Amino acid sequence: GRGSGRTLVQRGVVNFRSVLGLLRTALDGNEPKLDELALERSRLRSDALRLLGRDLSRPCEEVLQIMAEAEGALTKAIDLEMCLAAKGAEASSSSSSPVGGARLRELRMLRGRARGRCALADHAARSAHADRALEDFEAVLSDTPTFAQALVEAARVVGFTGRAEEGLEYYRRALALGSGGGGRLSAPEAGGVRKRVAKLEAAVAAGGMGADVEQFSDGSGRWHVDGITGLSWDTCVYHLRAPGRPSEPHPCPREAWHVEVRVGGVSREYTSVSTAEDWEAGRLDLLVKTYIDGKVSRFFGALQTLEDAQQASQVSYSPLEEQRCWVFVSRPQVTLFLPSLSEVQPGLRQSVLAQPVRSLGVLVAGTGAAVALQLLREVAAEGGALGGRCEARCLCCNHTSIDALMIDEFREVVAAAKGRVLVNHTLTSEPHAGEDPWERVPPRQHYPGRHHHFASYFSPFAPTGGPLGAAPGACAVDEPPPQHGRPTAQMLAELMPPPGPHVRIVTCGPPGFMKGVRSLLLELGHAGEHIVELRGTCAQQRQGGAARQCAGRAEEVEEEEHFMCSSDAELDDEAHEVETDVEEDPAAHGNVVLAPPALFVQAPPPPAVDGSGRGGGGFGSFADRVRAAGQSDGTTAAPT
Repeated sequence: GRGSGRTLVQRGVVNFRSVLGLLRTALDGNEPKLDELALERSRLRSDALRLLGRDLSRPCEEVLQIMAEAEGALTKAIDLEMCLAAKGAEASSSSSSPVGGARLRELRMLRGRARGRCALADHAARSAHADRALEDFEAVLSDTPTFAQALVEAARVVGFTGRAEEGLEYYRRALALGSGGGGRLSAPEAGGVRKRVAKLEAAVAAGGMGADVEQFSDGSGRWHVDGITGLSWDTCVYHLRAPGRPSEPHPCPREAWHVEVRVGGVSREYTSVSTAEDWEAGRLDLLVKTYIDGKVSRFFGALQTLEDAQQASQVSYSPLEEQRCWVFVSRPQVTLFLPSLSEVQPGLRQSVLAQPVRSLGVLVAGTGAAVALQLLREVAAEGGALGGRCEARCLCCNHTSIDALMIDEFREVVAAAKGRVLVNHTLTSEPHAGEDPWERVPPRQHYPGRHHHFASYFSPFAPTGGPLGAAPGACAVDEPPPQHGRPTAQMLAELMPPPGPHVRIVTCGPPGFMKGVRSLLLELGHAGEHIVELRGTCAQQRQGGAARQCAGRAEEVEEEEHFMCSSDAELDDEAHEVETDVEEDPAAHGNVVLAPPALFVQAPPPPAVDGSGRGGGGFGSFADRVRAAGQSDGTTAAPT
């Protein structure tokens, strides 16, 4: 207490009431002599600061409610401060109070920030919230023209509405004030503003920013990520949604089609796993495999859903348009014209293309499943381009059961076709009984920003009809058990339609796979002109003919174009380019991007983490599971 010579420590001083309690303790239990208006103003400011400091990684509706409450408290505090300033001016016969001016400026800045967060959270009334925030910042500048922070805050808020030019003007005014005291920016703050100006200038030069970017009537433009479904440890389906339905109909609803995705100056083509009807309703689903050294595919691997992006926007106090929830796509483009299965428009070429297709075989690896789905849906649909009397047989090649993609969608197509479509799977590297396929996952798959939607050992993808090769009756169709091993002549003879003038075989995979299955198909008697190849470049080929180590021998890889096509068909780059491993595995996954040469060189097995001899390095491997679960058996996991 006062005059006791003792030092007291009081805990739990966390709100305005506890601060008053601390004052009473210091005054030996006496009430502090404070002006009631000043006390109420301080309480309102304290409440507003507590609300502004809340964790804002929550739904926008909750953020809007919190910020509206903070705005209300600050409005009352501003009114009280103006009353106190007026009383002080009367008592001192002066026109203003320096202390009151600083307090009023602080309260207006806080209310402007609260209104700015309302603008982020309330898309429907964003401009109204932003204009009210600007009123606070302009009021501060009217009293203190050199208060640069008000200019910076104003630039942020107008940026939320996409008014990039106006935001640039505010930033330039803040920089023109120079650095130093008197409300000017510090040197680090000025450096940050210059970086922001450079970014905005680049966006304006590129033709717009944020809210200025609109979707065109043909469906091209900016789509947001509505959801992400992880199918495997490196592959997801990204559910994109348009800001509104495209006003034009789908340009190629009964063809095999794809869209082009642009990230910066790089473009890639992706085959949709959703239908043309979905696209017309403003929905687009893309199957993408992510590579750690990819360009566009790595961008996909770091995407956020719109809901997550809205929360990240509140936490970082930055425009939603700057979050990683947007994908720029082109209008749909034709991959293959149907039913001719050619990239040449019907009527422009005759000969073999004029013959109707009565039996279709589809051989795919990895994300080539997207192409297979489009073709099989056209067979299964009564009014499809390949419907009617056409039948189809499909074989999907993957490493292991945890790498199989679009299992539920294939089952739906088989059920809808009523016996005219059959889908088989072959697993080229499935472990023996008792072994965990997650041990086969390569190491070092994580990178900063990688999203959490990928399947993992702890959260594997579970098909609704049961796992691949589920027992009869477990799903809607009688699914054949998966084959094991790479495609052979006997396997293709059993699972593909026999040769004939009305038979076509579509293949989609890496060069090694394509070369192997083409040789087998020719051996079985299929005519070369009846084989439609959708081919993509492997990682080594994109590096320009680099030597590849294959089982201890060097093999020169032919340089090929970034996009290759044969038999009048082409495969889009990252959506269905398939990586070739050290043995040209036909089941290697799709979307090949640049990869370090070390990934393609025969390497020793990873170090063991204990006496079991199990490897320690795969994403989802035994070593990762030990680390993630925090288990300890007296041993230390080897570094990956």
